Parts: sequence; structure tokens; C-alpha cells
Amino acid sequence: MNTPNIRHALSARPTTRVPAFLWLLLSGALLLLKPAAAAAGIALTVQPEAGALVLTWPDLGTNYAYRIETRSSLTQGLWTPGEPATQWPIQNTRWRDTNANLEATRFYRLAAIPDSASLRGELISATLISTQSQADINQAFTLFSVPLQAKSGARVYKLTYRTLDAHGSLTPASGALLLPDALAASLPLLSYQHGTVTLKADVPSNLNEEAIIGLAFAASGYATAMPDYVGLGDSPGLHPYHHAKTEASATVDMLRAARTFCATQAVPLNGQLFLAGYSQGGHATMAAHRELEQNYATEFPVTAAAPMAGAYDLSGTMYRDFLSSRSMPNPYYIAYFIMAYRDVYQWTNALDTVLLPSYASQLPGYFDGYHESGQIDALVPAQPKTMFQPAFLSSLQNDPANFFRAALADNDVYTWTPQSPTRLFHCLGDRDVLYTNSQVALEYFHAHGATQVELIDPLPSADHGGGVLPCLIAAKTWFDSLKQ
Repeated sequence: MNTPNIRHALSARPTTRVPAFLWLLLSGALLLLKPAAAAAGIALTVQPEAGALVLTWPDLGTNYAYRIETRSSLTQGLWTPGEPATQWPIQNTRWRDTNANLEATRFYRLAAIPDSASLRGELISATLISTQSQADINQAFTLFSVPLQAKSGARVYKLTYRTLDAHGSLTPASGALLLPDALAASLPLLSYQHGTVTLKADVPSNLNEEAIIGLAFAASGYATAMPDYVGLGDSPGLHPYHHAKTEASATVDMLRAARTFCATQAVPLNGQLFLAGYSQGGHATMAAHRELEQNYATEFPVTAAAPMAGAYDLSGTMYRDFLSSRSMPNPYYIAYFIMAYRDVYQWTNALDTVLLPSYASQLPGYFDGYHESGQIDALVPAQPKTMFQPAFLSSLQNDPANFFRAALADNDVYTWTPQSPTRLFHCLGDRDVLYTNSQVALEYFHAHGATQVELIDPLPSADHGGGVLPCLIAAKTWFDSLKQ
């Protein structure tokens, strides 16, 4: 494989969505194994230092930031950001790899990314798309059997803003902001993360069915932000389904855009922040909560969080479920994971080495943003593991470094310790997202010192769809008790 000169690579794609990658060469292989290397005239050096490796590279100027990614094999596993934990990308041109085993194979990849930190959350546009009277909202509650009464009407705005895509580059995104028309002295800010959709247009900013949840909160006195997520709504490309990093960035930056808009409209915010979401939105809520507490605690202190029915334990509970022989209520989920992670992690494996030929040829066309989940379910077998190639299935079952297993593990969202009050809402009868996900998360949180986390089952007999309203009402009742 030829490696382009770095300046050529950057000039070829100066501000594109995909960052320019710098591959390090040693003896003609994509490998950095020992100190000192040079690639295509690039003055990049690697030196041992006190049992570690120190990587340095040329500074491309103030418009760029950098991320080092590592892996131990080019045939299995994923490129993952270098550890120990670093808030990538970084501005400096030196990184110390304290995890490097100087006697073992180690691959490195350096991404030079146009610096976008100052533009994240920038509000691009805001459009009033609907005005709902108190009577309108109560009528909708009756239609959808929501046991609530609106305290006011609401205005619904579509916001477009800047956030990061799965590769760390700026991308436009959209979402809905719902504001009560009877303003209190000041409003708490609430972010609600929606569940799985396959249609690009089936999002809160297009007033989809789930937007009624935003109305429920707005009509009770919350400034309610509802991000569409990357790859949905006005955001280009394939949605990176259950990709924790972009779920978090889309949520954080939607909060910034909402805060900016509220300031321009003289809508006062009281400093409280509530987080909630169901199904994929539960996973996204957990990812956003972790991101906010670990990296933006001063900017956005979290008052309380209510992740609901989320797949928090992808590499354990969900992995075992994917490989089980039970018939899935919605088998398209697994196909969505495969297609999204293939795009996010840029697998070099051909799709027909992962899926049987008929699925490898047909599935990509179904994830174009214009096919409903029912259409995909009609194609995917009820036992999704039967669509895998035998060799891939064997690898998935037996090789911990299998690239799909590694992608699932990279998107687990429970291995941290929440500091804010957190209630996990989940119904035992859920057959889509198993209740065990919440049990595993709760056990980890308690074992690692979290003192304000509970697991609440508001209706044990409810399945995934039947659990939405009981969880929502329970979460809202709790938030209302905390709202200033």
C-alpha cells in the first residue's frame, strides 16, 4: 500500500468530513514496532522513554488537532483512541503511550483533523415549525392515551447546528426545541433522546410521533431539546446507530444550540438540566450523561438523568442475545448495528465475508434513510445470527478480538460512575432490549461508588413498546419533584 505525503493527503481533502489519515511505515508494512520511523518524507519519530513509547509529529498549524489510534492486529479488532484516557483530539504534537509493550506488535494511526472545537454547537438556523395550543396538546394526549394534562401551549422550533460526525469532523445536525408559551420566571432545560428510527425524516424536528414526549415536557414548563442525531434529519450520511460518541456529541451540541436560541429570544433558563430517553434514546442518554459529567461538568451540570430501556451492555447482554436462538421481535436491529459500525469503524472486511450473499447484496440498499423498519424486518431472519457467514459467526462466537465484538464493547455505556441522581427505568417484560442491561449497569454503578442510582420497574408485565408510557410518566413525575 502506498502512503501519500501528508501535505498531499491534507490538500486532497482539506475540510472534508473524513479526516486525513497518516499511516506509519516500517519495512513496507503498516506497522510501527520499534523506535524511529519515517514515512514518505514525514519527520515522525518514535522513541522509548521509561518503558513507554513517545510519538512526535510535525505541527500543521493552529487549524489542526490530532488523534492517535492504535491496534494490535490489522486483521482483527478496531482502531481505538490511544490510552491512557485522553480527551482527543489534542493540540500538541507529542503523545506518550504508556500501554505499549516494546516486545509486542503495535500499530499506530495518526489523524490530522481540522480543529472544530470553537464551532461545535454553533446555531446555524432556527425556524418556528408549529404552534400548539393547550387544547391541541390535550387532544393529542387523549389520542395517544397519555395520562397527562397540559399546563400551557407550546412553540416548536427546528434548530440546525454544528456537531461532530463519527470521524471527528464537523457536520450539520438538526433537532427540535419545544418551549412553553406561558413562560415561568425561568425554565429548566431538558434533553430527550429518541428511540430507533430508520427513516431520515422520522425525527423530532419533523414532528414525528415521539415529538409528543417533547410536548409533554414543554407543556409542563421545561425548555425541551430533542436532537435528531447524526445521520438523521438534516444531517448527511448513514446514521451511526448506537454509536455512543456521536449520540453524546449530538446531544451536547444541541444543548448549546438550544441555550443560544433561548438567549436570543429572551427565554430565561434556571440552570437545571434533565436528561431522558427511551430505547436507543436510553443508550444515548447514558452516553450523553457520561460525556457531560466527564468533560462538560462546569458548562452543563446535570440535575438528574432518566435513561429508559437502553442497551447499555452491548458487549455482554446484547452480544449474547444476538447469538441466541430465540426469535427476535425486531431482528432489523442487528442489521442496523452491522451496517452502522461497518461505516463508523471503516471495516476493510467485505460485507460478503460477514453476511451470506443475499443479505450482503440487499441490506445496504435498505439503509438509505428511505426504508421503514418493517421493510427491513421482512428481509432479516427472526434469528439474525443465521444471516452471518459461518466463518464470521465462528469468529464472533470464539474470538474476543472479532471486529464486531470490539465495536460493541467500544459502545458500552455503563462502565463509569454517575455523580448526579440517576434512575434507570425498565420493564421486566421487555423482549427487545433485555432488562438485564439495566441490572448490569446498576450493579456496576453501585460496585464503583455511585450512591444516587436506582433501577425502577414501573410495570413488570410490559414489553418494549408497552413500557414507554409507564417509564415516561414515572420519569416525568420524578423530574417534576426536582424542578425549581
